Amino acid sequence: MSFDNLSAPAEEFFEKGLAAFKKKNYGYAIALFTEVLNVHPDFFPAEQHLWLALREKRKISSFSLLTFISEKIKIFFLTIKVFLYLASNRSDSAIVLQKKIVLLNPDNISSLSRLATFLIRQKHIDQAKIILEQILLIDKTNTFALRQLAILYFAENNFPKAKLLAKVLLEINPHDLPAEKIIKDIDALGAIAEGFDNIKPSN
Repeated sequence: MSFDNLSAPAEEFFEKGLAAFKKKNYGYAIALFTEVLNVHPDFFPAEQHLWLALREKRKISSFSLLTFISEKIKIFFLTIKVFLYLASNRSDSAIVLQKKIVLLNPDNISSLSRLATFLIRQKHIDQAKIILEQILLIDKTNTFALRQLAILYFAENNFPKAKLLAKVLLEINPHDLPAEKIIKDIDALGAIAEGFDNIKPSN
């Protein structure tokens, strides 16, 4: 994990946050990851682990009906603002706001899927892949995440991973066209490579 441009205190907080998370001290981990992001808001590993800690804490916490309703209202109005940003071509602002929505409910697959889509559009591919993998932690059969990951890995020429994801997707959703195309394209590329390997020089 790269700590480039991360201040020494923030790096220490992050390491302590990881240790607290491993010990299932989620409240302390959340506080530490939040502190890192207050100083370095673009340090995505802290953001990623903050969501994981929040998700684990929610599993063991009880929420009142009032808290549930308040959360839904906040998400509703923030979502409207996200689409207003998109309409005015302020994609970076939309991403920042969408991340705040995820913070309110890191288990919400729709919010995570929307964030992954925004990140892909802005070419933040590594971050998008992490979001998609987090979706699969929540729902390992999520077809959107499987499909997008397969497409992204295929684009990176990581054919073994792309093919594996496409096969898993086809088991869940037979005749999924993007998955079928990825497998056919990879098989075709393999056949072409094999054909080149078999070419013998003329005498």
